[in-house]
Amino acid sequence: MPDWSYHPLLRPASRLVPPDAIRPFVLNALALIARLPGGGTFIELLGNMNAPQSIRRRALGMDITSPVGLASGVDPDGVALEAFARFGFGVIEVGPDVPVKHPPRGVKVLVRTPVDDSRIARGTMSSPREVLAALSSGAELVLLDSGFVEGGPGLPKRINEAIAGHLAEGGASTVTPAWRQGWPWIALLGAGMAIAGLAVLAVGLTTVTLPYDESFLGLSHSAIAALNPRLISFMKHDRVTLAGTMISLGLLYAGLALGGMRNGAAWARRTVIASGTVGFASLFLFLGFRYVDPLHVALAVVLFPPYLAGVLLPTPEQWRPSSDLDNDTVWRAGLWGQLYFVALGAGLVVAGVIIAAVGVTGVFVWSDLQFLGTTSEALSRANLHLLPLIAHDRAGFGGALASDGVGVMLLGLWGFHRGERWVWWTLLLGGSAGFLGGVYAHVAVGYLEFGHLLPVTISGAVFLAGLLLSAPYLLDARRKGARLRHVVAAPAAGR
Repeated sequence: MPDWSYHPLLRPASRLVPPDAIRPFVLNALALIARLPGGGTFIELLGNMNAPQSIRRRALGMDITSPVGLASGVDPDGVALEAFARFGFGVIEVGPDVPVKHPPRGVKVLVRTPVDDSRIARGTMSSPREVLAALSSGAELVLLDSGFVEGGPGLPKRINEAIAGHLAEGGASTVTPAWRQGWPWIALLGAGMAIAGLAVLAVGLTTVTLPYDESFLGLSHSAIAALNPRLISFMKHDRVTLAGTMISLGLLYAGLALGGMRNGAAWARRTVIASGTVGFASLFLFLGFRYVDPLHVALAVVLFPPYLAGVLLPTPEQWRPSSDLDNDTVWRAGLWGQLYFVALGAGLVVAGVIIAAVGVTGVFVWSDLQFLGTTSEALSRANLHLLPLIAHDRAGFGGALASDGVGVMLLGLWGFHRGERWVWWTLLLGGSAGFLGGVYAHVAVGYLEFGHLLPVTISGAVFLAGLLLSAPYLLDARRKGARLRHVVAAPAAGR
């Protein structure tokens, strides 16, 4: 239940359920997810909530990963201990007389006692600013109670990142030469992908076919056009759409490198790894359509080394002072924008997988054949190599779209922080390239079938809504830091 789904959707829906029923349901659902194979990883995927290493400290005589804990009022019986241990808490408190035989790894478990400890701050704190004020006032540990329900499941993450940012402010940092870091190589990968996309666009807007396409078919360009009056237009539609997606992917990688990895965002590196793995793996889809595109192979050979260098070389984690301290209307609108971009990315992944699957199996969907005014069998009879050639375009586009979708989804999941202007501009530029390419490709050739364009239309509306809702949050240039002398002075764990 990350904030982007909790506040816009789940919390309003929970008000329709009796209060005495919703909490047991949620706790048992979280416990079930955590027990499933890969459940803990799934929770981390949604929220990326592990506490930064730099905020580890010693409090109440214990080495803890974070000074933020969960009070026993939320889960007094410890039903969802394993799940809450993935939320970034350093301590989880359970009710009196609750046995905890196997505490979650990395989290300390406290049993509530009748006597309050003056070193522990409790209350209805629901924003990072309130919690940081309590820590600045001398508390060694803050236990979130009803404020956690009000602030949302991402509250401990926001607090932890604010603490890490203030600890890093003014501190000494080790300077690593750029060439020994991953970000320049991923920036190079992005530039190469965008340039390749422009080259594909140039082909799609001019000749459409390349000499090795014609050699594979054993036909000249004019002879290919003679097979079907709309065949060249259909191939243009495929290739221009692919070009837009490649440019979009290149801009996404460049943004992740220059805005994220260069500034120590480890999550940006993980995003590139996930997206790049999908993209490069799609090269092997040729096994399904039996056509090896020399340009596709050459592009992979050229771009894989910078990708490999970018993900293998380190991205030293850095934290900057956080301005994401309040649960204001700008933050809430940003959550809606984040929800839209997560949904958009997930939709692109699904669409890419479907398009790639169709490409290596049936090649066409119903509307494609309606546009061409023919059947797959007739095209295959006209030239035995024609379907593998078209399948190559479709599968390549599907793989690129899925790769792009993974990047957008993870950028939405992990990259939304107040004032991160580069995230908004990356989404704007990358998304515009992809959508404009897709829209132009259909309009230019007259492929305007309603059902075929409906997913593009819906995706475009989601994209625009996400940009508008997230703009005040991501483009907010204010730095509303708090003085955290006590937090900065806190001793590290083990000292």
